[in-house]
Amino acid sequence: MIKSTLSNIIIAVLLTFSVNLYSQELPSSSPAATVKQRVGLTDIEITYFRPGVKDRVIFGDLVPYNEMWRTGANKASVISFTTDVEIMGNKLAKGTYAIFTIPGESEWEIIFNKNTEQWGTNGHKPEEDVLRVKVKSESATQTESMMFYFDDIRDESATINLQWATTNVSIPFTVKAGEEAIANIIKAIAETKNAFRVYHNSARYYLDNNLDATTALEWASKSATMQKTYWNMTTLSRAQAANKMYKEAVKTAEEAKTLAIAEKSDFYVKQNTENITAWKTMK
Repeated sequence: MIKSTLSNIIIAVLLTFSVNLYSQELPSSSPAATVKQRVGLTDIEITYFRPGVKDRVIFGDLVPYNEMWRTGANKASVISFTTDVEIMGNKLAKGTYAIFTIPGESEWEIIFNKNTEQWGTNGHKPEEDVLRVKVKSESATQTESMMFYFDDIRDESATINLQWATTNVSIPFTVKAGEEAIANIIKAIAETKNAFRVYHNSARYYLDNNLDATTALEWASKSATMQKTYWNMTTLSRAQAANKMYKEAVKTAEEAKTLAIAEKSDFYVKQNTENITAWKTMK
C-alpha cells in the first residue's frame, strides 16, 4: 500500500515536471510587435511578428518574388482602422484585416483580407480579399528585423511603411478628419450650453482651415459675448478680418492686445500687434 502510494506520488511529480518543462516560456526567434498611430481622428494599429535577416538573402530567396507572403512570421500580419480610409484612392471600410503581399523586384501587391486568423498562405481565399493595390519598392538601409512604421503624417494622410533587409515599400492612405471634426463641432455645440470655449475652438478651427468665414464669425462672436478673453477676442478679430470687416477687426484686436498685456501673454501681444498693422492698410 505504501509502495503504491509512493509510486503514485513519484508519477505525479514527474508529470508535473514534464508539463512545466514543455509549457515554459522561451524567447521567440520572430517576436511579436504592435505599432499604433493616430492620423487625424483615425487610430491605426498593426500587429505582426518580426523575423530577422540572420545572414540570409531575403527577397528573391527566403521570400520568393511573385509569390504570396504572409508579410512576417507566424500568424499573418493584421491591421485595423477605426474609420473608413482611402488607400491610393481606393476606399477601405473601417475594420480589421490580414495583410498579405506579393513581393516583386520593383513592385509589390498589397492585399487586405477580411480573414484575420491565418497562419500562412495556404488558407488564403481570394474571395475574402477586400482590397488589392500595387506600390513601388525602393532600396533602404539594412534592417535586421522586419518592421512596420508610419511616416509623412499629416492632418488627413500618412504612409504605412514595411521595411526589411534592404527593401522598403510605402503605402499611402488618407482619412477624412475634416468632416469628422466639423461633425464633432456641431455635436458639441448642440449639447453644450454657454460653451464659450467650444464656440471659440470651433471658430478657430474654421479659420485655421479656411472653412466658412461667416460661420466662424458667428461662433467667435458668441464666444466673446459670453466671456471676453485675450484669446477668444483675438479669434474674433481674425474672423472679422476674414469677412473683410477690417475696421472692426482692428478695434477688436486692440482690445485683445490690452487683455493680453494684462495677462502677460507675449505671444498674443505680438500676434495682435502684427494683425493691427496689417489690417490698418486693408480696405
